[in-house]
Amino acid sequence: MNFKNILSVSVLAVLSIVNAAPVTTKTLPSVVSKSKPILGSSTKTIPSSYIANQDKSKSIIDGCKAKSGIPVTAYDSNEVTSVCLISYGSEDEIPKESTCFYHNEDTVFCIDDEYTSFKDCIKSSNNYSYFSCNSNVHTFVNKQKQNGLVLSRPLVSYPEKVRHAITPREDQKECQDNNGLVFSYQTIFQYLCLYPESNFKSPEKEHCVTVDGKPYCIFDDDTTTGFCKKSSDFYNKESCTLLLQYIGRNKQMKVEEN
Repeated sequence: MNFKNILSVSVLAVLSIVNAAPVTTKTLPSVVSKSKPILGSSTKTIPSSYIANQDKSKSIIDGCKAKSGIPVTAYDSNEVTSVCLISYGSEDEIPKESTCFYHNEDTVFCIDDEYTSFKDCIKSSNNYSYFSCNSNVHTFVNKQKQNGLVLSRPLVSYPEKVRHAITPREDQKECQDNNGLVFSYQTIFQYLCLYPESNFKSPEKEHCVTVDGKPYCIFDDDTTTGFCKKSSDFYNKESCTLLLQYIGRNKQMKVEEN
């Protein structure tokens, strides 16, 4: 038998052995059977603290609603974060023991201590801070976007109606994204936003000026200077215009009364 015949026989022998070898499928079920308990037992791995905080969150929501409040909550295995806001109209008696702020001209929101987790919101606490409390509440509520609630910016304190910048970078970006001009001064927390006059349905109700010959008006929601808002008790036309002109000169922009 020559070399080619020997090689052919050897190849055929190897192939016959391979073909004759049974296909082992015993390992496949073992893999599948191991994965089932993992999938099926996933609910068993949820920490008991997560379930407890889930129940606590529900209790807070129910308790806040029982007070006619608006609950906003978030939870994980470690903690429950919550805010309960109670709405008051302009004619209602506002509780003095609560931390409150203006949501709009006619609505005041007060923070309910019992169902709010931020310790700096409790007036009787040594940790109390009006600004820190409201900053935490505004940031948390607007991040969650629950119950269709978005708190207006900047913060307007109650009862003083003093405007505080909580999210200056967000305010200024929003202004610029809407073709507005940002006039800031001294610190990042002091700024005015001017929108093109065409953005307003009733520009006569706003403080308006011309900037390099183009008409602009103050957009109050992205402005921290209260005396530039016509409807405000602190409105001062002369002071607002002088401030805009001062900032404009530093920006090489000509600001004139409209």
